Amino acid sequence: MKPFFILFMITILTMFQINLAFGKNKDRSNKLRAPVTHHVEISNFAFIPESIDVAKGDRIVWTNKDSFPHNIVDTDSQEILSQTLNKGDEFSYIVEQVMNYECGFHPSMRGIIQLSSP
Repeated sequence: MKPFFILFMITILTMFQINLAFGKNKDRSNKLRAPVTHHVEISNFAFIPESIDVAKGDRIVWTNKDSFPHNIVDTDSQEILSQTLNKGDEFSYIVEQVMNYECGFHPSMRGIIQLSSP
């Protein structure tokens, strides 16, 4: 009975160490992930896509395709994030958190930045 118990404990400890090793590699691979650039088009008084799912540290680039000026404002804090974007202008933003945003000139234009799970 004692050899069986020792073998059982060795097996359990080995499995635990393997799980720890894989968990550490998984965490390391997520931290080493290169940031991705996502594009949002401003067209026909809308953000396209309206909702975007990104990872923390990713970049979003908004491009104004409308003939009217727009900007990007954090809906909750009302902080103006971008300059006025005329047709063809772009604004780049590094994502740190979930955010609802809108156009300061046209508040009915709304968008959502969601964080994807690693």
